[in-house]
Amino acid sequence: MTLAAVAVRLGISAPTIQYYFKKKEDLAAACLLQGLTRLSSFLSEAESGNTVRTRLKLFWSAYFEFRSRATRDEVEEFPSFSDARGLNLVAVNGAYSDMYRQLRGLISSAGASPLRGPALNSAAHLLLAELHWTPVWFSKVYPEDFQRFGKRLFNILADGIAAPGSEFTLARIPVELPELESSEGASFEVFLRSATAQINEQGYRGTSVDNIAARINLTKGAFYHHIKTKDEMVLACFKRTFDIMRRTIIAAEATGGNGLQTLATIATTLVAHQIIGDAPLLRVSAVDTMIESNQVAIVAGIDQVATRIASVISDGIADGSVRSIDANVGAHMVMALINSADELPHFARGISPAEAVDFYVRPLFEGLLPAVRQQESHEPKIANSDKGLHVDSL
Repeated sequence: MTLAAVAVRLGISAPTIQYYFKKKEDLAAACLLQGLTRLSSFLSEAESGNTVRTRLKLFWSAYFEFRSRATRDEVEEFPSFSDARGLNLVAVNGAYSDMYRQLRGLISSAGASPLRGPALNSAAHLLLAELHWTPVWFSKVYPEDFQRFGKRLFNILADGIAAPGSEFTLARIPVELPELESSEGASFEVFLRSATAQINEQGYRGTSVDNIAARINLTKGAFYHHIKTKDEMVLACFKRTFDIMRRTIIAAEATGGNGLQTLATIATTLVAHQIIGDAPLLRVSAVDTMIESNQVAIVAGIDQVATRIASVISDGIADGSVRSIDANVGAHMVMALINSADELPHFARGISPAEAVDFYVRPLFEGLLPAVRQQESHEPKIANSDKGLHVDSL
């Protein structure tokens, strides 16, 4: 986005825009603040509900109705909040924090022991992860169906993926990372790990070849031995991410569990991998920075992984371990869960991979509302392992 391009869309001169916004970052910040104000207004309206379910339903309905109206040009579109990371402006960060606290209040259960600390923060982050992912699959449905799919998404958020009586169990499997093959003293995989971590932390705009090379104490020239442009680097990072996810799905299926166990293994393995953060997967927000031809390739990769996960959900529905849900919506919700996992420690400070299983992954499988209602100790059962995974209780 440039001020000149915005001026062309409006049919005015760039200096006219600069009268209000001196630089494009100022305009971007104003758009982000407007979007956060909208979300805050939806949350305020939803606070009238007398139960957590009612409040969440009101908020979700308002959001999807607004997005539907935006496609008809009746209201403005929502900005991509991932751009806030690159801007790193105090006003935007403060507004986002205020909205986040408001969301936490919305899911606090009146008349019952509320979720505490990491559990409440993780539940709120899960909601935002699903909300921020919605534009990924908006392009795949008709605008008039936004509310229809919004209801299906809410149904899964509220009551979970698992069928009644099915236990949340998972197998312990490793994440199969590409090998660290050395080429002229520098492994391509090391470069991609460093680039992925840098983009996840600072956004595309805040990432340069210099600071990527500095992370691993190598020269910029060594980097250009593998990658010629920044766009090539991002595309390579995405291909690496999709390959790791594909390998993890195959490994989870090989454990021989039912559909629910396979899905739980995929989700927990990749979420824990992101929390550890030493060889992360690239967040999908980076796709917005790419040229159109690369975006097409990346979206195709997202669709392939989502379709593969949807087939696991379909297997679970067939064997009775998964509720009768929309497999495509459920698959994208699992993708959103994994995609935003690396940011969870920023919202639930000090959370461990084991706690993330209980506080972040489990609610998507058992439902956010049961997590609010039932304040009991949980310890996920580990299949195909002689060691249990210790998880603190809520």
